[in-house]
Amino acid sequence: MRLFATTSYNVYHMEADLYIPGNVIYTDAFSIKTSNSTESQIIAGDTTQYGYQEGTGSAARFESIWGCTQISSTRLVVSDTDNHCLRLIDRVSGRTSQFAGQCTKRGYQDGSPALFGDPQSIIKDVKEPEQLIVADLGLSSEICGRQDKSCGHNSQGRC
Repeated sequence: MRLFATTSYNVYHMEADLYIPGNVIYTDAFSIKTSNSTESQIIAGDTTQYGYQEGTGSAARFESIWGCTQISSTRLVVSDTDNHCLRLIDRVSGRTSQFAGQCTKRGYQDGSPALFGDPQSIIKDVKEPEQLIVADLGLSSEICGRQDKSCGHNSQGRC
């Protein structure tokens, strides 16, 4: 077993880093980091400051990152749970942007603009990699979005 990092916060998600092979990415509430087993580096967010702010690297603010998925080696989508949206992180520039939902606006609405309640886990659909599946707290249906469009939930779990 190899220890990658220690943190004083809860780790909500962890997976192999596609951008830096050999590293692991993990979320610890207000930030997402990469670790090579000896040191951690912030990809986006801050370990002590939270809220909602688009920005680059540690200037970005998240309310509560519960899940993430890498949609390519250079792009991450995170579920910013308490801001009620999905956010995109560009690994090359470090810039964050709203991806799906309306950050800071809670609700349940299909279409564009979609609204999320409290999105938590997020993964790429194995059968349809251009689709994302998101677990939204309090909803029993799947939630998904095409990687290039925003959409909410429906009974089929497809946009």
